[in-house]
Amino acid sequence: MPYPWGCVILLSLATGVVLSVSQSLANNILWWVVGCLSLIGLYWLPTWKAFAYGSILATYTMSIWPEMLDRLTTCPPVKSLLTVMLTYLVEIFFSVWTVAYNFVPGGVYTREHTDYLILCVMVCIGLALFSKRK
Repeated sequence: MPYPWGCVILLSLATGVVLSVSQSLANNILWWVVGCLSLIGLYWLPTWKAFAYGSILATYTMSIWPEMLDRLTTCPPVKSLLTVMLTYLVEIFFSVWTVAYNFVPGGVYTREHTDYLILCVMVCIGLALFSKRK
């Protein structure tokens, strides 16, 4: 039998797809704050409360996805691909850096601080959503 709470996540994702029709919602700063708060709740709250905030985060993620893709496709392909790849590599290296803090220089400053990474991700999402289009 499948895990029954997966249906809640699928409904949250479907709700985000339905909400993605409204472009003004994706560009709303209050909706971005809801996304930030849901990520904070997912990260710091225990068990079922974190699950509820994770469902909200799933809705937020799916609702902004078409807007982010639309913005990505209007940029030059080489510049976009290089920027995305560089950002991804920096995030992966930082994830390893927070775990292997004993073996990397400066690791004591990032020891078990994945919250720095998720803060950076949400700030980058905000910058992408609220920057002016060319």
